[in-house]
Amino acid sequence: MNTKILSSADQCVKCGLCLPHCPTYLNSKNENESPRGRISLIQAVASQKLPVSTKIFSHLDHCLECKACEKACPSAVPYTQLLNKTKHQFFNHQQPSIFIRLLLSTVASHSKLALLQKTLRLLSFLKIQKVIHFFRLMHLFSFTQFIPEKFSTVETNNNPNTDNQRNVALFTGCMSPLMDSRTISDTTTLLSKIGFNVIIPKQQQCCGALHYHNNQHETAIKMMQKNSDLFTSIDVEAILSIATGCCDMLQNTDKLLDSPPKYHADEICYFLFQHANLQTENFNKANETIIVHTPCSLRNGLKQTNHAINLLGLIKGLNIIELTDQTCCGSAGTHMIRSPTKANEFIHDKLQQISATKPTYLATSNIGCALHFQNNLTAQQLDTKVLHPVSILLKYLK
Repeated sequence: MNTKILSSADQCVKCGLCLPHCPTYLNSKNENESPRGRISLIQAVASQKLPVSTKIFSHLDHCLECKACEKACPSAVPYTQLLNKTKHQFFNHQQPSIFIRLLLSTVASHSKLALLQKTLRLLSFLKIQKVIHFFRLMHLFSFTQFIPEKFSTVETNNNPNTDNQRNVALFTGCMSPLMDSRTISDTTTLLSKIGFNVIIPKQQQCCGALHYHNNQHETAIKMMQKNSDLFTSIDVEAILSIATGCCDMLQNTDKLLDSPPKYHADEICYFLFQHANLQTENFNKANETIIVHTPCSLRNGLKQTNHAINLLGLIKGLNIIELTDQTCCGSAGTHMIRSPTKANEFIHDKLQQISATKPTYLATSNIGCALHFQNNLTAQQLDTKVLHPVSILLKYLK
């Protein structure tokens, strides 16, 4: 019997206020696919009333970890921590598929990441993603569907100009250099133009979120510790993250490491809004419509929702629409790769609004969400392009 897990689970009063906010419950209407139901299963396993089984694990593993239930919970149950501790304690033998394990092994290694990038460049050159979309083979090639049309080189600056004292470090994560180097480049350019020197440490690791949520806690902890040691040693004004999922993980590292890190990571739009002193006169006038998606990691994890919208609102003439459906889009780390059909069900209503409004851009600040949206927009032959809010800001910056 695990008293620590039971103690956390017993905080849940089974009020059901989480149910209207849980995407897997709303999609299935199955109590076992809700936070309340999963906590009941956790209590049963921890108290040895139910045996550890693949069926119970599948209910726990279906959770998208969007944290919407935590935001709605009147008892402040640390549901996501409880879920992951239970999976690690009782279901450590349950590991993801061979493909996902290979992906996780790759993003944990700089040399393997370099090889993957070369492979993806080749697949992109061969236009394999167009073949996948044409023949509707997403369910067979659930990773290669996310290969970008073009790759660009990411510049690394480890020697900032000492004449400018406002130095910041950029956390790029594991997937952005592979799939979204434009955001890295645009962020570096924008920060440089408004008076910041940008350092991109080569030694940085994956934030560990993908491994932690796929039941590979030891690997996740090792990478978190390496990042903690690295960023603690850097003398900069801020550690900035361009992906809200990574930033949420970086801000929660102190709950997982034995020695809490002494650095603090900020989401890029939050930092720009709070510290860059951007004004309307800094931007050229626009004549476009954009639709803004707020990732779960930003809304429910970091609990920040308006900074990107407020920044974009500085651009005169920019018609800004918010997505009305605020539930998880279904990307959820590796979920869009593991369960592409279910992931597409979660994004369906959002695509309907995009199709109806026909914006030029969809702005989102999490790479997983961006890839998931762009893939579906392309599959439905919609012209809307997905960009990070920073890329839109840079487009109109004088």
